Amino acid sequence: MEREINRRLTGYSARVPRLHFSIFDLSVTLRDTSVSQNAHPDPPVAYLPRLRASVQWKELFSGHIVSDFLFDKPRIHVNLPQLNKEASDPTPLKDHGWQEAALAIYPFKINLLRVDDGDFVYIDTDPGRPLHVAHVYFRANNIRNIHSKGRVYPSPVHAEGVIFETGRGVVDGNADFLAYPFPGVHILYGMEKVPLDNFRPLAARSNLTLKGGVLASHGEIEYAPKAKFAHVKDVSIAGLHLDYMHTLPTAATENAVKKNVKQAAKKVANNPEIVLKLDRLELLRSTLGLVNKAKTPAYRLYLTDANLKVTNLSNHAREGPAAAKLTGKFMGSGAAVATASFRPENKMADLSLDVAIQNTDLTTMNDMMRAYGKFDVTKGEFEFYSQ
Repeated sequence: MEREINRRLTGYSARVPRLHFSIFDLSVTLRDTSVSQNAHPDPPVAYLPRLRASVQWKELFSGHIVSDFLFDKPRIHVNLPQLNKEASDPTPLKDHGWQEAALAIYPFKINLLRVDDGDFVYIDTDPGRPLHVAHVYFRANNIRNIHSKGRVYPSPVHAEGVIFETGRGVVDGNADFLAYPFPGVHILYGMEKVPLDNFRPLAARSNLTLKGGVLASHGEIEYAPKAKFAHVKDVSIAGLHLDYMHTLPTAATENAVKKNVKQAAKKVANNPEIVLKLDRLELLRSTLGLVNKAKTPAYRLYLTDANLKVTNLSNHAREGPAAAKLTGKFMGSGAAVATASFRPENKMADLSLDVAIQNTDLTTMNDMMRAYGKFDVTKGEFEFYSQ
């Protein structure tokens, strides 16, 4: 079996130290199986203490011979070198022979897939901040249904787990695993108490310095060949400290990102095939900053005690304008209020913005004044109004 699995896999290798076949229920149980990426074999990307495959007996009454796969306490471990290798591989991950390898384990196609108490870890540049989802329970049934129509999802799906040690996530919905050219899903999701600090290494690659923050969100997603719909009912982030870092070496990359974002926004705005809607986003008790290291001296502009509320944000103008209000203390001292309304248009956005800053201690802006004007001040207040 090990030889047959490896013959069908591309870029990966499996070891099957122990196997048991039961003649009574026609099941196969693999023990202590591991799967490694050939380019970076240590550590293995998957360790499967127990994988049991059997006939899904109740489907025999409907005239189908299909299988039931149970992964008991699987451990998936991926690091940055392994991820980079997969990203650069011209063969997509789904085409590495996984389905063929499953048929080498059991000769009938999977109709019921279960994961009990799974553990998934991704380690970027900082091993001390892994992206770790524990106690994962997943169930997908009726996978082999071949009679579904467009935007009909015959396979019930449920998943839940512990996100980054303290958070909790739940997904419920349905899928069409046989949709072409890719599977379709329609799910409701919920996340609570998810710490964002673990994203610090990933954020650093986008010139973002991230500390703290706790996320909660609920919504609905439908993604299929004939439907692309995301309705986020609420997003709440509390206690976030976020700085954007501007430097001369990264200026060209920043301009390229801005250009790509503009092009992507134009493709999405009022696109009848894509529906994106956000009912409410709240940022609470946070600190937002801009650090400019392209100037001498470097300076930082920031807003403390920041509270942001955005409502009715959509990519379709027919949904009406979005509204946003941001309050906080500019440079830690001046009362700041910004309000905005936004409506997506085909060629350019329809945006109105009002900003008011009062009674900011001017000495907190000395680094910026030295960078641009070669002077500083010993006292004074700063006020700003724009409409």
